[in-house]
Amino acid sequence: MADNRVVIKINYDTDKRKEVLDPRLVTVWHTRRILAALLALVLIIMLSFWLLSGDGQETEVQSESVSKPEMSGENNQEIQSSAVSVQTASSAIKKLVLDKGSAIIFDKLVIRASLNTSIKDNEPEHALQTAVIIEPGKSQELFYFSETKSAKSAALFHHWLKDGQLMVKKQVEKKKTKFVSRHIVGQKDIGHWKVVLIDKKGKIYSQVEFNIGLQ
Repeated sequence: MADNRVVIKINYDTDKRKEVLDPRLVTVWHTRRILAALLALVLIIMLSFWLLSGDGQETEVQSESVSKPEMSGENNQEIQSSAVSVQTASSAIKKLVLDKGSAIIFDKLVIRASLNTSIKDNEPEHALQTAVIIEPGKSQELFYFSETKSAKSAALFHHWLKDGQLMVKKQVEKKKTKFVSRHIVGQKDIGHWKVVLIDKKGKIYSQVEFNIGLQ
């Protein structure tokens, strides 16, 4: 039987075969894409830093605004007006002040009280307006006048105090609503004085303060 096999021979180019078996690696750099990526990275870093810095400043400003709140001129005026009103109301409740030269009255039992340089017909004539100035070798008469509503009140006294020390004590006569105590001061009496209308328990009904100086 005859052999029917077909033999096909292929001749390869030696150079081309070598090129196929040993390909070369060719690197291509996409410069534009790389620059774009770097620019995007820089922008992201800058944006992150700016956001962090902005948050810190905002927090600091908010902290300052909380610790030191700003007040407008209207708010300051309202606060000052309220303080003055409270002070005025408090003073009105605690004491009743008479005309210039008069004493301070702390109780409604007292109608009038004043320190005077002269008395006429058991009435105050000249209320003391300023400090008492003593000329060398001379003296000055002072009169403390007080008038109460009722003659049946508890025992009251006029206390004359120099620099906080009791110098003169005179009891108010119960049958009288008007009472005057007299005291003569001289060079030895220079200092700060206070005259009060007071009871046995130490409650003060009226008070006047003054200074004695040397000319």
